[in-house]
Amino acid sequence: MRRRRAAVVIGLAGALLAGCAMPAPIGPTPTRLEGQPVVLPGSAEFVPAGLSGVTGWQGTGSFPGEFDADATHETLEMLGTVFIEALRTSWAGSPQEPTFGLESLAIEGDRALLLVTEGGFGDDSVFGTQYALVAVASAGGWRLDDLYVRALCRRGVTDDICI
Repeated sequence: MRRRRAAVVIGLAGALLAGCAMPAPIGPTPTRLEGQPVVLPGSAEFVPAGLSGVTGWQGTGSFPGEFDADATHETLEMLGTVFIEALRTSWAGSPQEPTFGLESLAIEGDRALLLVTEGGFGDDSVFGTQYALVAVASAGGWRLDDLYVRALCRRGVTDDICI
């Protein structure tokens, strides 16, 4: 029994040492989408300057009112632009419309990741929202496959909520 424990401890120690020999990742460890070859940005990546934190990524099935989640778009940029326009429409009539940004972060095979930033909210704790759009290539172009959201926080995060 002791030999078996010693072998397990030695094996684990060897694995840990081998892991130490690998180069450390630069910046925070990104979140890998389960079953997907696309990686979401880490907690310090693509955060507008002057903010104190972000909440964790959460999957969502909620889309801006005018956005057709089943539509196919000729290019990734078109998919992102249509998503932003649907967000902009949802703010119609509000006293202050936020700013919007679009970044294409990664294309891996038939999958891609777009990041939409909606910022400048008039809230003292929440600056805005970021959306990670996971797109998949199809015969007619690109369509949304999955959607994740996180809040951009002015003063920091506690228990995954902006404070």
